[in-house]
Amino acid sequence: MAGRAAGRWSPLTCIGTVQLSPAGLIVHEPGEVETLVRTNLELRYQGVGELPRTNPATTADGQTSWEPRDVNLSIHISTHRIILQDETSSLAGCIPLALVQTACEAGGSTLFSPRSSYKIELSTLAWGDLTLVFRGGEAKSYMQSAKDRDETLHAVLRAMKRKAWTERERQVAKEQSRASRAVASKRVGVDAIMRSNEMRHRENANLADNALGGSVDRAPVKVFGKNKSNQE
Repeated sequence: MAGRAAGRWSPLTCIGTVQLSPAGLIVHEPGEVETLVRTNLELRYQGVGELPRTNPATTADGQTSWEPRDVNLSIHISTHRIILQDETSSLAGCIPLALVQTACEAGGSTLFSPRSSYKIELSTLAWGDLTLVFRGGEAKSYMQSAKDRDETLHAVLRAMKRKAWTERERQVAKEQSRASRAVASKRVGVDAIMRSNEMRHRENANLADNALGGSVDRAPVKVFGKNKSNQE
């Protein structure tokens, strides 16, 4: 099932869809490997206005209002995607790494703002600017939040550099190329056999012509008569 909740209109319901199992577990794509999981996150939309609704169910009653942030999320970094999940609502969404232009750290504790949250700012091709906020305070210390942010950013940047999501495309292209070469090779083999058969038929036809019409083409044979002296 897709991780969408009817009636909710927030960044989590507007980003990429994620398939969840009946038990609420993330269904990964072929070749996708999960590398990191962290909890107690917020997803915020930093753009102007609202993100377009992607779930028709959210427009059914016309009552749903836009919420620019989702709270109490877990984040799953994989080789292909940034996956965010609200486990209490069986809701999940993803940001494919192929659509991430930049990812950089932001926020954090300072002398004048000792309780400022640690963040990762994402610039995406599909949804503009999104922010991942690692909350500190009651759920975990700010020091732990800083560590979670740094480890998450490292995992994201490493996955973006490796571009493992293109491996599937390369494999498909390789399979298609191999199939094309096999067809071409088979065609060449068929053509060669056809040419060989054609030459063999032509040689057999020449032999038949020579056998049937050879007396016409050969020089006339002299027939010598008997010696008259012998006849006498």
